[in-house]
Amino acid sequence: MTSALANYAIEAGKASEPEKALGLWTRMQEEDVQPSDEFLFTKADQNLTLRDQSQIIEILLKESRLAEASKMTLSMLRNNIHPITRIFNFLIIRLANAGDINTLNDIGSLLTPAKKKLLSFDNRLCYANFVAGRISEYFGELEKEVEQAKDEDLPNLLEAFPRGGAVGILDKDPIERLAEKYASRGITIPLNIVWMKYFVEGRNTEAEKIWSDHLAASPRLMFQSIVRQARHTNDFELINRLIDKLKLAKVSESALGIAYSCAVDVLGITNAI
Repeated sequence: MTSALANYAIEAGKASEPEKALGLWTRMQEEDVQPSDEFLFTKADQNLTLRDQSQIIEILLKESRLAEASKMTLSMLRNNIHPITRIFNFLIIRLANAGDINTLNDIGSLLTPAKKKLLSFDNRLCYANFVAGRISEYFGELEKEVEQAKDEDLPNLLEAFPRGGAVGILDKDPIERLAEKYASRGITIPLNIVWMKYFVEGRNTEAEKIWSDHLAASPRLMFQSIVRQARHTNDFELINRLIDKLKLAKVSESALGIAYSCAVDVLGITNAI
């Protein structure tokens, strides 16, 4: 690093001003000076607070400098420093929208399962694969994982399955084959997602087979997308069918109450019209 940049770095660190640090970062990029992972990101070296470092990332993101924001984040993570959750989540969403699978995988390798859950990381990664046009390959990777998983690994696979991401792309990429693979290992959430799709579409025979074979005795049942569809379309028949089904299941009273609340709302709107 040139001595001028070194002096500027020291001053930026002492001042603890994200804008100064960002200016330094930009100058280093322009002069093709490669900082170490420790440079600019640790309080020990530059006295930048976690908030300062996170704000630098946020500024880069707002200026559409995604690659630089990602590079800074990875440097922080390698030093066991995590950006503020709001800003970290902002970065993950931007990467997913850009279909940047490689950077997301690099970040994911440095996160704990708990941190991934907090960031909805697996859902974002699923969407990134969809944006990148490789959702079939991604589902194939998940299929291979579940086939090769040891029994003790299954709880982690269950937690990591991108249920939100899969729901969001069901209309575009079927996951029936993947869902069957998970069900063969006792994980029914993917089939639950497929069941919701069939239920909404009125594919009653297919939906009923999944229900009777895998979901009828399950205490955990996902049905949010059915409720959303009923609200969106004011479809009282749909929500009423769901209530009839939930009465036969082992869901909680609060879960059943969600469906009843939707039915009341839809009926009220229908009568008003």
